[in-house]
Amino acid sequence: MSKEYESKLLKKELIQKYVDYGLESFSELEILKLMLSFSGNKNVSEIAVKLLGCYGSISNIFGMDTKNILKDKNINRQSAVLLRMITVISRLYKIDRENIQNIGSTELAEAFLKNYYIGVSEEKIAVIALDNDFSIIAYNFLASGTNMSVNVSCHDISKFALSHDAVIIIISHNHPFGSSEPSENDISVTRQIIKALGNINITIIDHIIIGQYESFAMRENFSDTLFDKVEDYGYKYKNIRK
Repeated sequence: MSKEYESKLLKKELIQKYVDYGLESFSELEILKLMLSFSGNKNVSEIAVKLLGCYGSISNIFGMDTKNILKDKNINRQSAVLLRMITVISRLYKIDRENIQNIGSTELAEAFLKNYYIGVSEEKIAVIALDNDFSIIAYNFLASGTNMSVNVSCHDISKFALSHDAVIIIISHNHPFGSSEPSENDISVTRQIIKALGNINITIIDHIIIGQYESFAMRENFSDTLFDKVEDYGYKYKNIRK
């Protein structure tokens, strides 16, 4: 029996199982096999076992960059794109479903950004531009790095804010495989950005760090140090470290 025929037979069996019992009845390996069966790979079972063995879980696989997936010569472009699309679709679904259009508090900022960083496996800087009522004007990732560090310039942030006529922005970055607690460098860079953009009348209202399991709002934790001279314009937060 050829691998291609085996894959077709497996696809048929998994689809029937899905119809009869739902996805809840599937193991992670079966979910991955079913997904890959739609990608045209002829050795679905082998690839699924290998991916789970290398990365440990489906969530880790979904967080991979397409280019990294393609380094495995056994995985075709369709499979790589399909796996990556899952996280993008999940991110868009969560953002649309929760429909957060106004970010006037650390709670709302964290909720929005947790969705925005779904499936992101490397450190990224994201910026949200707000109007004077904290309604979202625009948001985007401005820089990417490794899974340990990322750099972005004040010029990039100011250019983004000015291009959207925003004078209030929230900056954020993620620690995809670690704690959301800021490093000394995180704090130092935040201080530099606040000062530099303040000189051109752009207010950094908050800096949110999204960790693997939790988030950290610098405005709440450093309101009397980093943000002591930064107007809050009614932005809601708790002064945690008094």
